[in-house]
Amino acid sequence: MGQVSLNNLTFQEVAVNGKSVQEMWLNGSQIYSAGDLWYGVRFSSSSPDGVRTGNMAYHKTLPVQSQFRGCGMSNGSIVGYLKSDDWTKYENNTNVDFNAVDIMVELPDAYYTVVEHGDYDWEIRMSTYAIPGYTKFNKQYVSAYEAYSDGTTLFSRKNQTPTVNKNRITFLAEARKNRNNHWAMYTYNVHKFITWCFVVEYATLNSQKAVNDILTAEGYHQGGLGNGVTSGVKKVNGKDVWAFVPCGTTDSLFNSSGEVTYNYTNTDAEGAETQASTKANRYRGIENPFGHVWKNCCDIIITGTTNKVYLTDNIENFGNDRSLFTDSGLTSSPTTGQLVKRINNNAAADLFCQEIRGSNTTYFCDHYWTNANDSDRTLLLGADTGHGPYAGLFSLNSGSGLGYATVHVGTRLVYIP
Repeated sequence: MGQVSLNNLTFQEVAVNGKSVQEMWLNGSQIYSAGDLWYGVRFSSSSPDGVRTGNMAYHKTLPVQSQFRGCGMSNGSIVGYLKSDDWTKYENNTNVDFNAVDIMVELPDAYYTVVEHGDYDWEIRMSTYAIPGYTKFNKQYVSAYEAYSDGTTLFSRKNQTPTVNKNRITFLAEARKNRNNHWAMYTYNVHKFITWCFVVEYATLNSQKAVNDILTAEGYHQGGLGNGVTSGVKKVNGKDVWAFVPCGTTDSLFNSSGEVTYNYTNTDAEGAETQASTKANRYRGIENPFGHVWKNCCDIIITGTTNKVYLTDNIENFGNDRSLFTDSGLTSSPTTGQLVKRINNNAAADLFCQEIRGSNTTYFCDHYWTNANDSDRTLLLGADTGHGPYAGLFSLNSGSGLGYATVHVGTRLVYIP
């Protein structure tokens, strides 16, 4: 039915019980079946929890996710990888100068795809092998923290407060200030990869599922990342503040995942104080992957009443000029804010809503917002401090124009080699 050769490896599609199955051969001898090369999760009901598939040993070792690692970067070079149990030091035991480097997380080369089996029956698959038909994610770096600007330059800096209320052209320019164009603000492509890594690791679409650090009897991860910073804004002299959790609040989790309690003080207009707390979360070194503030991105434009999706992976084309982007052929469902029931389920595993309804405990659990008009619009990711159960990795918002800037929208920093 089809054969692709890579060096001495041959991938061959064969028909088994009426379905196409890939096999792997080396020098004419079969050494792996398809299930030995990938690991994934299958979803076949309204439940956000799926069933693990593929190579079950990989669900323990997590060959893609286990390669996430924190590092300090300067001018596009790695100063050092952070110790797995102490993010104040590099692996060679020298101290990290948090004022001189950006704290980033290395995301590895990997491959993924979606396989549809039937109506509401689909599977996300992931691999470290270049399996034909899979989408490749090229190694990149994402800020461990939500991005902070000193007024001219965007950083990933411990102990700073994430910057908000700047539009995407300003964020992009500040990400590249005194740097080259391999630096950028957050991208949809990076967010998509992180999202699917979480889904395959935890076998759930519900990123807000309660944290559970105990492995299953089989040795798999379970639970989720908790609610995140989504339960309410901070009051400062009676005024709402969305970005208030300092960068590095979850650093005690190092390269791991989970949540950390952050205590803070609210003040009313008269200066009276009340104590409050929230749970800042983390996914494999990435702090607040959703919630706290929306993350704006620069590699996507959504336009028109049908929500046409334009994408680019060319770093030189990032920004607001749609003529430099490629029409992906994708659209998203128009909605003023509804829970997501179905997404694209294409081979590139895109995240755009195709059908709404459901609830925050079924299907994707998260909201999609848009504004179906003829304008070009940006994409915001993950929701903010006030969105409660509507937040999560699958929360997307394409309702605002390219120049949108407000007090609950920030971004992250990325480096694309």
